[in-house]
Amino acid sequence: MKALNFILIKLTLCLILGIWLSRTWQISFSISALLCSIFILALTIAYFYQRNSIKNFIWFGFLGFATMILIGCLIENIHKDMNDENHFLYSEAFQNQSSTILTFKIKETLKSNSFSDRYVVSILELDYKKSMGDALLLVKKDSTSRKLKIDDLVFGKTKLEPLKPPLNPGQFDYSAYLSNKQIYSQIYATNTQILKIGRQRSLIGLADQVRNTIHKKLSKYNFSKDELAVIQALLLGQRNDISSELYNDYTNAGAIHILAISGLHVGIILLILQWLLKPLEQFRYGKRYKMVLIIFLIWSFAVIAGLSASVTRAATMFTAIAIGLNLNRPTNTINSLAISAFVLLVLKPSFLFEVGFQLSYLAVMGIVLFQPFFDRMWNPKSIILKKLWQAATVSLSAQFGIFPLTLYYFHQIPGLFLLSNLVVIPLLGFILGLGIVSILMALLNIPQNPIFDLFGTSIDWMNRFFGWVSKQEPFLLKNIYFNMTMVLLSYIIIVYIYRLKNNPRFKNLIWITVVIILLQLSFLYVKFQNQQSNQLIIFHKSRQTILGIKHGRKLHIQSKDSSDNIYFLKDFKTERFINQITFDSIHPYYSLNNTRIIMIDSLGIYGLKAEKADIILLRQSPKINLKRMIDSLKPKQIIADGSNYKSYIERWKETCKIEKLPFHSTNEKGAFIINLN
Repeated sequence: MKALNFILIKLTLCLILGIWLSRTWQISFSISALLCSIFILALTIAYFYQRNSIKNFIWFGFLGFATMILIGCLIENIHKDMNDENHFLYSEAFQNQSSTILTFKIKETLKSNSFSDRYVVSILELDYKKSMGDALLLVKKDSTSRKLKIDDLVFGKTKLEPLKPPLNPGQFDYSAYLSNKQIYSQIYATNTQILKIGRQRSLIGLADQVRNTIHKKLSKYNFSKDELAVIQALLLGQRNDISSELYNDYTNAGAIHILAISGLHVGIILLILQWLLKPLEQFRYGKRYKMVLIIFLIWSFAVIAGLSASVTRAATMFTAIAIGLNLNRPTNTINSLAISAFVLLVLKPSFLFEVGFQLSYLAVMGIVLFQPFFDRMWNPKSIILKKLWQAATVSLSAQFGIFPLTLYYFHQIPGLFLLSNLVVIPLLGFILGLGIVSILMALLNIPQNPIFDLFGTSIDWMNRFFGWVSKQEPFLLKNIYFNMTMVLLSYIIIVYIYRLKNNPRFKNLIWITVVIILLQLSFLYVKFQNQQSNQLIIFHKSRQTILGIKHGRKLHIQSKDSSDNIYFLKDFKTERFINQITFDSIHPYYSLNNTRIIMIDSLGIYGLKAEKADIILLRQSPKINLKRMIDSLKPKQIIADGSNYKSYIERWKETCKIEKLPFHSTNEKGAFIINLN
């Protein structure tokens, strides 16, 4: 059995490697198909050679795993929308950035912001010709706006615009995030530019209707806005209505996984269903009927919850567990985990690049590998203490699996995660059970009663508890820098810790020590590089001018905005190891490391500094004759930041093109950085 587990894990890892290589190196469909065919042929020949030979063919294993890697490359290409010749990326309208007539279908509704409603759409037609591909739709909010729904067919005339990369250093790359989901364009529209023309029904759309029906029914009861938002997240897989404050409370308390339906929720639901449907076992073939019904209900729940990566993974894994439980066959979690990952990645390889998918699998791996070890460390006689200890070891083991990736993606450590999980997770089954009962009663229009009150109180108590935990600032370690090299080194350490646990040899301890030293050296190297770096950064922010002068680990910001309003400073501070930020107003003239910079604002005054300038920053849309100014100051570079009108920027860009002078617009190219070393 252990050998089988090991082979399943190896094959799954090879598939993962193939998908990653295909995405990272942009391996084409033709190359991956050709190589895959050659290696499958070689593997077949090797198989027959080994079968008819007394000696084992030493290259058979290598060929097998190499073939699986190439199959991963091929699967990624098969599912890559860009390989379709009808993709809108190859259309003339997209490449020329011209207005076009579009027909598209609403695929997913996203959380709205202050300015627009946001959707993921599937393009069906472009200028009345068949097309395909996914895009991000942003519909400007106004008094007449009505939200679109999943499966709505929409017709309109607008532009397919390319995704913009982050415009400031250290800023979250939303364009890369969307590209991993095969979303390569964005559509800006007003309600007058688009028209709903019908519906094209699907299973996901039906699930959305069910969620909306449940939400409307629950809204009639005495749940507060925050309670209703958490109920939707816990039981319907929808987090769009959760406020940023409440979301941050759960994140800082180390309990954000509670709001994302995953193996924890599906596992609890499986236990509830096992108990509720136990009477079926009294009938002939009752266990089989029970198993089929449980699997049907688990997948129905997964569909209603939106079939996210974590939900699909959990449903797949617990389907295997449910089959084992009801057929009295031993289930192996490693087997279930490997099979579910393999199946999901074959069906949808883009899952691999989703944070939820990565964290959920690594959390379960951590529990499987380390929980038995921690559990054996203490065996309390009290049943209550034993259950609390088991909950603590599960939470601690899960952190072993996700700790490096958590630092990489979120740059913080919630020090009280153990307290959060110890208090809430033992009660989560009770809360989910109450939630299921409440939803059923709401669908039956049963009036307000103590069960609804108890459910609402439980959610309110949970929100208050995590709010209190998140405010314990000394226990929340923030702004921790962690790059991918550090992630890989950390997982090597975890692997050797596991090996040391099973085989306490001195060699494993030596390897752990060596890799820990490498991890520290990697961190110190990046920190030293940033300490030696001195820069002037002209950041991009709409309608604002923000300058940053970085000297080592100190950052001097010159702007009218406060730190709270400059949203990208947090990420920049983490990436560049900044430990001190000061603020000041913008000066009209700078001389840094023999680089002379003149600011020209809305007044358009520059005669006071008639000396020549190396760089001129245009801000607040000054009404100037740019050619005359260039002749006067002889600059080497013109920069326009986000505080200028776009029409002015286009005019300046054309002037600089005629004058053969470099022009940098932060609105198009992002922040401008001058090294002062």
